[in-house]
Amino acid sequence: MKTRLAVLTLVALVLGVLLSWKNSEVTPGFYRFGFFLGLAALVAWLLSPGGQMFIRIGRNPWKRIAFIPIGFIIAAAPFIVLMEAGFAGYRGFAAFMRYVSLALVTIGLLGLLSSFVIPYFLRRHSTR
Repeated sequence: MKTRLAVLTLVALVLGVLLSWKNSEVTPGFYRFGFFLGLAALVAWLLSPGGQMFIRIGRNPWKRIAFIPIGFIIAAAPFIVLMEAGFAGYRGFAAFMRYVSLALVTIGLLGLLSSFVIPYFLRRHSTR
């Protein structure tokens, strides 16, 4: 699980750099490559064998504080990669594939929002 997450986070970083790079030498081919890289990383992440599902952090308060950003990354990494791949596809393709890319961005955005909203509602309603 840690290796899968590290690779997915690296792909998210590469796509983020590609999308924020403002240079005249960045052609639509780079964006198409980023689109397919993001999709390939997601497929590899989904099809790779799972590892340990739970991470033990113990009772140390410093470890608990450090785990908060890691927990956000675990919950959000696939959706961030999906959104970035969609944005790269939108910049790299024309016509029909732009709609496919926008659909991927929408799915990624909905997944990202639900990864934060659903646990909030589950925690809120489980105390009743």
